[in-house]
Amino acid sequence: MSRLTGVLPKLAFVLSLLFAAAGSVQARGFLPPVKYPVGMHPVDAAVADFNGDGKPDVAVANNTGNSISILFGNGDGTFVTGRTYPCRDPQALVAADLNRDGKVDLVAACQVRPGVGLLVFLNSSSGFLSPQGYGAYGLPSCLAVGDFDGDAIPDIVAAVGDAVSFVKGNGDGSFQPPQSFMAGVSIDGLAAADLNKDGKLDLVAADQLEGADVLLGNGDGTFAAPAYIFDGSQPLSVALGDLNRDGNLDLVLADLKDTVTLCLGNGDGTFQAPVTYTVGKEPRSVSLGDFNGDGVLDVAVVLARAGSITVMFGRGDGTFPLLTQFPAGGPDAICWRGVAADLNHDRVLDLVVVDENTASISILMNSGSTDGWPSLSRSVRRLGMLSRHISSRQSPGFAAFSVL
Repeated sequence: MSRLTGVLPKLAFVLSLLFAAAGSVQARGFLPPVKYPVGMHPVDAAVADFNGDGKPDVAVANNTGNSISILFGNGDGTFVTGRTYPCRDPQALVAADLNRDGKVDLVAACQVRPGVGLLVFLNSSSGFLSPQGYGAYGLPSCLAVGDFDGDAIPDIVAAVGDAVSFVKGNGDGSFQPPQSFMAGVSIDGLAAADLNKDGKLDLVAADQLEGADVLLGNGDGTFAAPAYIFDGSQPLSVALGDLNRDGNLDLVLADLKDTVTLCLGNGDGTFQAPVTYTVGKEPRSVSLGDFNGDGVLDVAVVLARAGSITVMFGRGDGTFPLLTQFPAGGPDAICWRGVAADLNHDRVLDLVVVDENTASISILMNSGSTDGWPSLSRSVRRLGMLSRHISSRQSPGFAAFSVL
């Protein structure tokens, strides 16, 4: 009994440290959201330096507002309203230097006219030029930009229903007619990366009816037939990153079933069995980044109906033992998309969250992970060592206590 009495105070001390560490995450996570008005029903955003002043700006696609709003950053995480550009029924935005002139351009998926679903906004020193329309065999739901045919020129891939359209770039910001490839059934998200390490860009599509579809690139703008990773989920967003630091890209999906699904990559374009985490009501998009400064990828999940985000803190082995929720828009919000970026040059990632219901975006500034959040992982490691010490000295019949 005396040995047990000695263990209990140590166990209580471990628990107190753990709860204190968890409280530190809440206190030092994202600051309360600051809202900025945009157009009606914003659905997507892109962050880049659009005016060349070295400060991150935000472009927002306003769906029923039929416009794209540009908010210029002050460099400290605050923004001022810039110009608004007409764009009918925009669905998605991608920022990239399409003509290799050092200025960031925009691609918007929007309803231009029948058969023309892309608007390209080339950047000039005084703003965006009049946009040019290009075909995509319909109105795309999502976009990706990259060099898919190996000529060092940016191309566009757009998902329309059950197919993806490859739109080849000419290098001057103009594009050729699309080529279409079957990709799934109902695609709502795209991510492009080299999944099998052959130097060619591949695609992963978030397919509401089939889970996830992998299209390996042939390096010439064509793709192999889609390989279906798994069924049973209803993903709306997809992101790729090395979650367990093995050099292979892993897959993260936001699922309408109130979960996030993770699939660790094998490095050859295939993935391991899915693992799911319950994250909150109606996850709509996922963003990857190191949000607590411990050198490990975390996952930020935008919850559409909760007006909040859930941050899944990674342990570096592909598991996420700690989930923390932060407000992102308030009780009336319907959060649609989240974008991770360093908005104030403090070398930690902040978040831009698009709020469809209140015609606004919310800026969630990271309160400073360089001296706050990393202490959690260090504390947890210390707690783990202490718990193992306690367990090794426990009396027979006393259940082992372990942390992570």
